[in-house]
Amino acid sequence: TGSAQKRQVLEGFIASMESRALSQTMIEDITLVADEMFTNAVFNAPFVDQKTHKNANVSRQTMEVSFAADKPGRLVLAADETRIMIACEDPYGSLNLNGYLAKIKATYDQGAAATMNFGSGGAGIGSYIIFNTGASLFVGVKQGRATIIACLLPLGLSNRKRTLLPKHLHWIKL
Repeated sequence: TGSAQKRQVLEGFIASMESRALSQTMIEDITLVADEMFTNAVFNAPFVDQKTHKNANVSRQTMEVSFAADKPGRLVLAADETRIMIACEDPYGSLNLNGYLAKIKATYDQGAAATMNFGSGGAGIGSYIIFNTGASLFVGVKQGRATIIACLLPLGLSNRKRTLLPKHLHWIKL
């Protein structure tokens, strides 16, 4: 329900991954993806449309964001013997799917340095990081209701072999 929970959530993810004896590189990659997803859900999704998402409170002194208890986000980590999934759901459905996909493509075409935002806000390459880290990316948007992003990573492969895998992109807009 707010940005203050980020550290606790990510520490829980790390503990879970360490209990599975994942490599440090895999843990770092998954944590990076989870951090990016959490940040997008908390700092971006509620503020895209200020008219309909007034339930977010921002403290300018602490840069903390909190939401009404009936509008929580969810960050999920799931695994089986062959793969691990990180997924995030926000209750806003404000992701511009075309813009999100265009940003991933532009970063692939031009490189991260050329598409990075050096002004206020984030660097703007999070969508690329999430897509590039996993083997599959799933994005679902129901306008005004929910956005779900899930990243699937295979287990048992070196970081080098994972980066060479073909990428799969699945999206749905309702």
